[in-house]
Amino acid sequence: MVYDDHGGNQALDAVEALVRSGATAEIVMPERTLSPDVGSLTASGYVNALAEIGVEVTVLRRLHGVTKTPEGLAVELGLDGFDFREHRTFDAVVAEMGTEPVQELYDELLHSSTNLGAVDLAELLARRPQSVVRNEDGSFQLFRMGDAVASRNVHAAMLDAARLCRTI
Repeated sequence: MVYDDHGGNQALDAVEALVRSGATAEIVMPERTLSPDVGSLTASGYVNALAEIGVEVTVLRRLHGVTKTPEGLAVELGLDGFDFREHRTFDAVVAEMGTEPVQELYDELLHSSTNLGAVDLAELLARRPQSVVRNEDGSFQLFRMGDAVASRNVHAAMLDAARLCRTI
């Protein structure tokens, strides 16, 4: 079972690679549609590939737990907002749950920045240079973008960068 709690390309790529390497796989997601963050042109290619290789798609199922048993991995699935529970057994479970920001470098640099990581949203939206100064002893501005903020795609990182750098 490949569980897609992220809605992007990652789980689709994983399930396709698993099946093409000889595994039987099912993709399960809490959404009502397959990978909603994948554009329609790209998604149709994935849907075709998954149909050709016989991947079963299960929608509207939230992963609530995985327990190792002598028979395999016991999976508890549910339906958001309801008490419904379904128990199934799989040989393996791959869970795409997004990413967590790695912020050690950001934290290390923060005290040396002039803005202490702050963004003036009014200046950002007005496409003006960032002028926040919270640390007179700082020597550079520091901003987080893309996955350094939250689990997002490359488009979000590019938009963040374009907004911040357009005024340079």
